[in-house]
Amino acid sequence: MHLKIWQKFCFLIDGMAIGSTVFALRRYTFLQALQNVDQSVEITELLSGRKVHRGYLYLAFRLLEDQGFVVRRFADEGAVLHITCTSRGRLWLPLTSLYDSAMHYLRTASVLTAEESLVSLPDCPLCDTEDLSELEKRIRLHVAAPLVAAFLVHLYEMQIVAAQASDSFKAEELGMSDALLGYCLCLLKDLGWVVSDGGGRWTFTEEGKLLSLFIPQLFYPVSYINTSLKVPDLIFPDAGKEREEHKEVESHIDRSLDIRFSGLVYERNFREPVHSILYTLFNTKNIAEQPRYIVDIGSGDGTLLLDVYRTISEETLRGHFLEAFPLIVVGVEYNRVAEEATADRLRENNVPFFTVQGDIGQPEKIAEALKKKGIALDQVLHISKSVIHNRIYSKAVKRPDLGGWIPRSDSVFIDEDGTLISSLAMAENLVDFFHRWRVLIRKHGMLVIEAHSVAPGMIAASIGENILTFLDSSHGYSHQYLVEKEFFYSAVQAAGYTIQTVTERAVSGVETPVLTVNYLRSEVKG
Repeated sequence: MHLKIWQKFCFLIDGMAIGSTVFALRRYTFLQALQNVDQSVEITELLSGRKVHRGYLYLAFRLLEDQGFVVRRFADEGAVLHITCTSRGRLWLPLTSLYDSAMHYLRTASVLTAEESLVSLPDCPLCDTEDLSELEKRIRLHVAAPLVAAFLVHLYEMQIVAAQASDSFKAEELGMSDALLGYCLCLLKDLGWVVSDGGGRWTFTEEGKLLSLFIPQLFYPVSYINTSLKVPDLIFPDAGKEREEHKEVESHIDRSLDIRFSGLVYERNFREPVHSILYTLFNTKNIAEQPRYIVDIGSGDGTLLLDVYRTISEETLRGHFLEAFPLIVVGVEYNRVAEEATADRLRENNVPFFTVQGDIGQPEKIAEALKKKGIALDQVLHISKSVIHNRIYSKAVKRPDLGGWIPRSDSVFIDEDGTLISSLAMAENLVDFFHRWRVLIRKHGMLVIEAHSVAPGMIAASIGENILTFLDSSHGYSHQYLVEKEFFYSAVQAAGYTIQTVTERAVSGVETPVLTVNYLRSEVKG
């Protein structure tokens, strides 16, 4: 039963990854060029006379490769891209007209509970699907995905879907316009999660009763709905009409939802490996040599800092000496919403703390901010949780020595102006980043939690088992730089660090780790 519902959720999230991308590629006839399935298409030949941001276009085809619809081949050191349809892609191409309504669903999802939400939706794509192929059923779910996901998160926020909730509810409890509410409930009915008694009351099915276990997985993709709305304009800058018509979209992400998801990810996946490092560092007998500050770069809602402080104070030797050797936690955040969330969480739990604004890509400014708080840099243990890949890219001022490493990545790296960043340039940027962090972490090191990309072939072979296509989509379109685990480790070593690997975790269907926890030390002078 769990497998069945998880597969539906994976297909939902796949749709949120590619829906607006496919819409854009169809609208500008790039998919039509693939109809000649007997040979590859050189994408660069289709760019003549068009205003296209090549970085986003290359990402679009990476996402289609993740889904197993195409295969990419590069020539001329990545400057030339050839695309070939797979057998799955040949079945998929004739059905891509279904994505023509993808943007409508995205816009409606973005204003789900507004007083005048959009309700002029097409016929429900999930009705009467029994006689359709599995692929067409999946595509129809792709199209409706943003609205289904946003509605499920709304039910969760209203505590209609929760472990302690009743098995039934009244539609009038949901605070939405009648037309859109009825449409959303029909989508859930067609997915097999609710049934109606015909009198305004809805009851969860046996599978629907499991929704509370899975809806938190939607926090992350729903937080990126605004990014998905911008995709056609990102790839094709002359697609600006739709952006002008919907100026309420101001940001690429719903930050409050994103930081909630980040906290959940930490609690579910990383507490144990983080604790193992804390036990090592804070159970030493020389208390005076232990870190006096824990600095979390990208502290989100404060979940990690609260857990770290409690663990050290309650489960390690240091906890017995807090009066003589106080421990203070520091949340570093680029975003004001997250900084306030960190402060609120720590204040409510009586944890001694500071918060400062900072960007992990600017360690010099973080060092300056810490010094202004009276914090000596050699008294700090730094922690970064999935923020190294979220640094702002800049070309390395001084090209670092990569030794014998020849960087190669299947990921697509995009600068903020839509241009491609080569694997070599990204490697130099990452090594330079670690060089600049040396002065802050030389004594006590940095505990690094990072997400990684994997080869698209692995993702294509595991459709319906994980949400890796969405990770590529959300990170790529928002200028975040996921790299493969091996690429990351090579950059760390090229920068002169030692690595103590604490844990590596894969996801369902993929053997290569996509999440790692490492303790980094650098004895090299900055």
